[in-house]
Amino acid sequence: MCWKVLNLNGADLAGADLRGAAISTALLDGVDFTKAQLGGARLVGCVLDDAKLDGVDLRGTILDQTSFERASLVDANLTEVSVVKASFNGASLSRAKLLRAKAHHAQFDGAILDGADLRDLAGVATSFDGASAKKALFDQATLTRATMDGADLRQASFRNADMSHVYAEHAKLDHADLRDANMFSMHIHRASIDGWQIDGANTQHMERTDADVARAEDFQRRTKS
Repeated sequence: MCWKVLNLNGADLAGADLRGAAISTALLDGVDFTKAQLGGARLVGCVLDDAKLDGVDLRGTILDQTSFERASLVDANLTEVSVVKASFNGASLSRAKLLRAKAHHAQFDGAILDGADLRDLAGVATSFDGASAKKALFDQATLTRATMDGADLRQASFRNADMSHVYAEHAKLDHADLRDANMFSMHIHRASIDGWQIDGANTQHMERTDADVARAEDFQRRTKS
């Protein structure tokens, strides 16, 4: 099955068996794919903004440069997918499985990833700015040059993850597990880190909040209010 340049906005494809389908540059805004079977499919350059993909099986799919903005992928299985340069901004991915996914340069800004499983994810220069990933698993993930500014990462696990050159300024890292992680040159300016675990982590050149800078910022904020 091969679909190209289709407009299926708002279509009901709940429970459909689309395994192995090739869909490119299709407009699928608001489509209901709930519990559909899409394993091994190719959806490249498509628009699935506001789509419903709760519980969908997307294992092994190619989703490069596809937009899932504000889509719902709660409990979706995205194991070993390729989402290079894809956008999940504002999407709901609670408890989703993204094990061994290829997510280089993908965007998850403002997304909900609470309880998601992203172990072994390859996400160089991936953006998680403002995302919520409480209790999410990032163990062994490659997150070099990723951005997590303002992200809520409380109780998330990053054991043995490569977080070198990651920007996580103003992030919430309270009770996060970063044991044995590579935090080389990681930026955590004004991040909250109460109870975090960094035993065995490489913290060389990690940049944390300078006390004088923090006081200056607080003073400036007060004078503006």
